[in-house]
Amino acid sequence: MEERNLKRPDFICRDRITGDEITVEITQIINHPARMKAKAHRTRIWYEIAKLVEGKLPGAYQLILPIRLDTRGTTSKRLAQEILKRSTDMSIGDTFKLGLGLELSKRDNEGSFLTYVEEEEDENEDDPVQLMTDDQVVCAIETPLQEAQEKFTAYAKGLRILLLDSHEIPFDQLDAANALNLISMDQYPSIDRIYLLNTPRYGNVLTFWKVR
Repeated sequence: MEERNLKRPDFICRDRITGDEITVEITQIINHPARMKAKAHRTRIWYEIAKLVEGKLPGAYQLILPIRLDTRGTTSKRLAQEILKRSTDMSIGDTFKLGLGLELSKRDNEGSFLTYVEEEEDENEDDPVQLMTDDQVVCAIETPLQEAQEKFTAYAKGLRILLLDSHEIPFDQLDAANALNLISMDQYPSIDRIYLLNTPRYGNVLTFWKVR
């Protein structure tokens, strides 16, 4: 069996009537450098674990990553072994608390892979939103663009759509139009459309980029 490419988009959606398909990736714009570093760490840990357990899990599982993931003194191999051990006794819908604030849940009996979600941030946390320079805005937007480009290139069907959640950054403060002028979209040929969303209810949706 051909090895599954772990870096795949979040969703492949198919219209049951027309048969049309779209590929969707959902991610956040992170405005704080420290948060960007923490997110990169969480993603790397998940990727290392997912690679070790792929093809060995009795179904599809999801790993919930805490906002503050301190893995000092623990190896990815050890975490992967614990996941493999616990997964054998789990049914669909079961959730098991691992160490380090990690939680493992079983999503399906089909397949043999591990996805992840991130724990919700505490809105009362004392972490003020800082003013951003043009370069920081571009960096905050380009990071998810690069990730989506890599995933869409590896695997996609139909229209390829990236949903960017602006999170705590209001649209009127996020100078997306200016950022678009500073970003060379030719670098991301695998992305057909980009939409900016507003957390938490996605009351506002802004078309950021559209090829077709």
